[in-house]
Amino acid sequence: MLPLSLEEVRRFPVPPTGLFDLIWRGSYPASYDRSLEPADWYPSYVGTYLERDVRTLLNVGDLVAFQTYLRLCAGRVGQLVNLSSLGADAGVTHGTARSWLSVLEAG
Repeated sequence: MLPLSLEEVRRFPVPPTGLFDLIWRGSYPASYDRSLEPADWYPSYVGTYLERDVRTLLNVGDLVAFQTYLRLCAGRVGQLVNLSSLGADAGVTHGTARSWLSVLEAG
């Protein structure tokens, strides 16, 4: 599921109060229509994504390594992608880092 657009987020009864609130809460419907806290909702979303989608698409055996990779990607947002460095930091090969990135881009 793709996130909501800014215009869609603004239509909820309790829209974000500013840029920081929007960034913190994100743009997924659950954060707004069920008034879920991001700290509670996002770990469940990532867990579901890892358990269901990633395992199905890539047959990932080491979910801990993938979750580390996912966090490293999140921490490097806005930077040029260096798959060798990213893979080394996550403890996987360059090819695995490229394969996992393609799944994240498609998701």
